[in-house]
Amino acid sequence: MDATRAPERQILAKAYVETVRLYQELGRPLLMGRVRCRYIPSCSEYSIAAVRRFGISRGLLLTERRLSRCTRDVPFGKSDPVP
Repeated sequence: MDATRAPERQILAKAYVETVRLYQELGRPLLMGRVRCRYIPSCSEYSIAAVRRFGISRGLLLTERRLSRCTRDVPFGKSDPVP
Protein backbone atom coordinates (compact mmCIF):
# COMPACT_ATOMS: atom_id res chain seq x y z
CA MET A 1 0.00 0.00 0.00
CA ASP A 2 1.33 3.41 -1.00
CA ALA A 3 0.61 5.10 2.35
CA THR A 4 2.94 2.67 4.15
CA ARG A 5 5.97 3.84 2.15
CA ALA A 6 8.27 6.62 3.27
CA PRO A 7 6.68 10.01 2.42
CA GLU A 8 9.18 10.78 -0.36
CA ARG A 9 8.30 7.45 -2.07
CA GLN A 10 4.52 7.78 -1.95
CA ILE A 11 3.03 8.14 -5.41
CA LEU A 12 -0.23 9.51 -3.98
CA ALA A 13 1.66 12.13 -1.99
CA LYS A 14 3.52 13.29 -5.09
CA ALA A 15 0.28 13.43 -7.11
CA TYR A 16 -1.42 15.37 -4.32
CA VAL A 17 1.40 17.91 -4.12
CA GLU A 18 1.27 18.42 -7.89
CA THR A 19 -2.50 18.92 -7.71
CA VAL A 20 -2.14 21.55 -4.99
CA ARG A 21 0.61 23.28 -6.99
CA LEU A 22 -1.75 23.35 -9.99
CA TYR A 23 -4.40 24.97 -7.79
CA GLN A 24 -1.84 27.54 -6.64
CA GLU A 25 -0.94 28.43 -10.22
CA LEU A 26 -4.40 28.38 -11.80
CA GLY A 27 -7.07 28.49 -9.10
CA ARG A 28 -5.62 30.90 -6.58
CA PRO A 29 -5.39 33.83 -9.04
CA LEU A 30 -9.13 33.46 -9.74
CA LEU A 31 -9.86 33.84 -6.02
CA MET A 32 -7.61 36.85 -5.39
CA GLY A 33 -9.50 39.59 -3.63
CA ARG A 34 -12.32 37.24 -2.58
CA VAL A 35 -10.54 34.64 -0.46
CA ARG A 36 -7.53 35.17 1.78
CA CYS A 37 -5.80 32.68 4.03
CA ARG A 38 -5.59 33.78 7.64
CA TYR A 39 -2.53 31.68 8.42
CA ILE A 40 1.16 31.79 7.60
CA PRO A 41 2.06 29.61 5.80
CA SER A 42 -1.04 29.54 3.63
CA CYS A 43 -3.25 26.48 3.94
CA SER A 44 -2.07 25.10 0.61
CA GLU A 45 1.61 25.56 1.54
CA TYR A 46 0.93 24.00 4.95
CA SER A 47 -0.74 21.01 3.29
CA ILE A 48 2.15 20.47 0.88
CA ALA A 49 4.67 20.64 3.73
CA ALA A 50 2.63 18.27 5.92
CA VAL A 51 2.23 15.68 3.15
CA ARG A 52 5.91 15.88 2.24
CA ARG A 53 6.99 15.51 5.86
CA PHE A 54 4.50 12.92 7.13
CA GLY A 55 3.07 11.24 4.02
CA ILE A 56 -0.38 11.31 2.50
CA SER A 57 -2.41 9.91 5.42
CA ARG A 58 -1.04 11.94 8.32
CA GLY A 59 -0.42 14.96 6.09
CA LEU A 60 -4.07 15.12 5.04
CA LEU A 61 -5.20 14.61 8.63
CA LEU A 62 -3.07 17.58 9.71
CA THR A 63 -4.46 19.59 6.78
CA GLU A 64 -8.03 18.76 7.80
CA ARG A 65 -7.31 19.84 11.37
CA ARG A 66 -5.76 23.08 10.13
CA LEU A 67 -8.76 23.86 7.95
CA SER A 68 -11.17 23.10 10.79
CA ARG A 69 -9.34 25.64 13.00
CA CYS A 70 -9.79 28.41 10.45
CA THR A 71 -12.58 30.69 11.63
CA ARG A 72 -13.31 34.40 11.52
CA ASP A 73 -11.80 34.61 15.00
CA VAL A 74 -8.32 33.82 13.65
CA PRO A 75 -6.44 37.07 12.92
CA PHE A 76 -4.86 37.46 9.48
CA GLY A 77 -1.16 36.63 9.52
CA LYS A 78 -1.30 34.14 12.40
CA SER A 79 1.69 31.81 12.38
CA ASP A 80 0.74 28.12 12.32
CA PRO A 81 3.63 25.97 11.02
CA VAL A 82 3.53 22.24 10.37
CA PRO A 83 4.47 20.41 13.60
